[in-house]
Amino acid sequence: FTRFWGRKIKYRGIDIYFAAYLMAAIGINVLVNFLIVNIDKLTETFNFWNLSAELISNSAMFAWAAIIEEIFMLTFTTYYFLSKTNTFTKNLKYSKIIEYGQTFDAIPLFNFIKSSDPILRDHAEKTLLMMYERIPLKSEISLDDWEYKNSLLDAICDSNPNSRRISIQILKKLEKDASEVIMPWIEEALESPNYDKSIPIAELLLHAEDSLIKKIPTKIIKNLISDSEWRMKLIGLKILTKLIDIGKDSVQDINLMKLLNDPNSLIQIEVLNLLSATQLNVKPEILLNKIHHPNQNIRAAAIRNLKNLNIEKLDSNIVKTLIPLMHDTNSKVRASIFDVISKIGNFKKNSIPISSFYEGLLDSDENLRKSSVLALEKYYAEEPKSIDLEKIISQIDTENLDSLNSIVSLLGIIWQSNPEKILTTLLIFIKFNNPELKKVISDIIVKNFEKNPTLILDKLIRIKDETKFISKGIISQTIIKISKKYPDEVIPKLIDQLNSEDLDTKINIISSLDGLIDDFIDLIALNSILEIIKSENEIVLKKETAHFISKISKTKPLALKSVIAELLQFLPEQELSVRIVLTKSILEISKSIPDIIPVPLVLEYLSDSDSFIRETSVKILGYIGKTMPMATVNALINQALIDEEWIVRDATVASLGKLIPFIEDKEVIIKNLVSLMDDDKSWVRRSSMKILSTIKEISESEIPFVKVLENLSNEDPKVREGAANLLNIYSFLEIDKVFQNIISLLGDEVEDVRATTIDVMVKIIQEMGITKMLSKLLKNLSDESTIETQQSIAIILGRTVRYADEKIKKRVISLLKMRCEMSQDKIICEILNKLREG
Repeated sequence: FTRFWGRKIKYRGIDIYFAAYLMAAIGINVLVNFLIVNIDKLTETFNFWNLSAELISNSAMFAWAAIIEEIFMLTFTTYYFLSKTNTFTKNLKYSKIIEYGQTFDAIPLFNFIKSSDPILRDHAEKTLLMMYERIPLKSEISLDDWEYKNSLLDAICDSNPNSRRISIQILKKLEKDASEVIMPWIEEALESPNYDKSIPIAELLLHAEDSLIKKIPTKIIKNLISDSEWRMKLIGLKILTKLIDIGKDSVQDINLMKLLNDPNSLIQIEVLNLLSATQLNVKPEILLNKIHHPNQNIRAAAIRNLKNLNIEKLDSNIVKTLIPLMHDTNSKVRASIFDVISKIGNFKKNSIPISSFYEGLLDSDENLRKSSVLALEKYYAEEPKSIDLEKIISQIDTENLDSLNSIVSLLGIIWQSNPEKILTTLLIFIKFNNPELKKVISDIIVKNFEKNPTLILDKLIRIKDETKFISKGIISQTIIKISKKYPDEVIPKLIDQLNSEDLDTKINIISSLDGLIDDFIDLIALNSILEIIKSENEIVLKKETAHFISKISKTKPLALKSVIAELLQFLPEQELSVRIVLTKSILEISKSIPDIIPVPLVLEYLSDSDSFIRETSVKILGYIGKTMPMATVNALINQALIDEEWIVRDATVASLGKLIPFIEDKEVIIKNLVSLMDDDKSWVRRSSMKILSTIKEISESEIPFVKVLENLSNEDPKVREGAANLLNIYSFLEIDKVFQNIISLLGDEVEDVRATTIDVMVKIIQEMGITKMLSKLLKNLSDESTIETQQSIAIILGRTVRYADEKIKKRVISLLKMRCEMSQDKIICEILNKLREG
């Protein structure tokens, strides 16, 4: 069965029983029929037993057994194969679908996609889609073969909806993958009198790629447009519209005017829309006739065409005809009328009522609101003093954000009618919780700044901005945009306004200047900024200013060179939160340009009451102390190194490590660092030992070995790691004493401790030679040690034995081979292979 169906099948018990029954039944059937006609052939055999001897004389009775057996077998077999719940036939059909897909047999697959069984139907669909995807890639198979072409096109006009859906999906895919083959099919199908075939294919073209649509001959489009079937005609017009959109001029040879009186309203609408898009001139009387059509969509489409007419041809009679339509119940009609009127203009001469435009601003139709704004813009251009600003503002509904957006955009257009009133109105709504509205208002203010710079800046900086953690508020964003557009004019004015008594004004200015640091730092007077920190009492403003300086320290630190000394002098007098921000800023400067920071002023901060300030000051001295190394080191040792806070002591150790290269007599530093090996904080211990391990001039007599020994067994892994770093300064005798401690570190549960110990042991072996250490290392490379210890020892041997004596190398390889075979550890086996290759 598995071979027959071409796939693995999950069998039921009944399938196995039925197979066994068939084999037994066929065997019995053959025997019975043989006995009926050839009983004499087996007479001798049956006479052998008394029980079977009686069968010879009654052989004709076997016929009844044969009949019963045949009936039973036929009934059972028929039920088995024809039962709806039987999976045998489903599996058979499923396997045939696979076979048809493999042999590219399309016709049966198109039949299977009509199956009532969803499993078979879905499987046939996937197979069919995959088959048509593969056909263009097969050189020995052509899509033009009748089996593939006709089957697909016939399925498009099939009554089965699933068949139509799948065939259309296939054709869409082929339009992209094999357009040169499909194009002749499409042309042939479009000329077919069978609308069930031609209409679906024509509809496909509406969603086809532009490159394919361009290939459609003009003759076919003409035939579609002139077809008697209205659906074909409509599709032809839509294809023509699409061709115009993609830049192919196909309208010149096609007479569209005769279709304006087509009995189908959809055709008329499409023609009018097409004429509007192509800007072809239509006789005014034809359009006027359509304007009064009972179908509102035809009226709207006709009105849109009026804007293509020459204004000189639009006499007062036409305008009078349009005015009543300004109150049409259909918003599309009104929008089209407003568009035409905005083009015609001459509102007073033509006695055009303005109230409809004001009402249109509140409509739910977005196109009508846009058309109303366009018409009022035209009216304002003609009669600037006649625009009713009060009426426009009074119509604002805060619950209707769409209408509010339209009115706001109009206010930006008629700005000059009353700049102060419009600005006041806009600033009321600029803080509304609507990002789109905020952006529109901000852009309007920036656009009109040049017209009223003083008015806008004075009002804008006084508006309290919204507080945000990441991005700036809309007020600051607007001021920044204005400043970037007019930097020389605006930034000095902002600096001058820092003398204002208004808190919101100052905060807005500082926040805005923050966004100008990268591009216009040279225009920002930093002395005025520092004056705020020195003289202001408002902590919010001082913190904002401190963050401003912090940003400069990160992006433009050199700009603070002229004010850094002054900043350091008044900093101790500030509130703690301000001191913290400014101290961080000085730390940032010290990392990039340490020479501009005076060391004596920073040394004073070592006595600050706050531990964070003291810690940061110590870090700063680590970067700038090289200009006064002795004074800095003395201050760090005598003050910071004995600080009650461990974070200060830890930072001091790190800074001393940076300054060691600039000190000739390192004995004092070493002595103080050694004393910290007993510190109650593990981080301080670790840092001190790490710095000590980097001092090349240090000798083993300067660090009592007992201190290292104590730290090797410390419970903190960072301390153990630091102690391991110091081992390479001691002699073999000292190392030998603590070898078991070293073995413990090589098997430490923390990977960093193991890695550091491995590095130290490699250095020791490189200095002392492998001979002294080899036996001890190999002794611990056994199953009595942990796998981590074995891995660490293997790594040490791999890095030190590679260039050793051949005898030593063979000894190590022999033991590593044994450990590799026993443990199957990846690291040990990898090192073994490297040593063998080496």
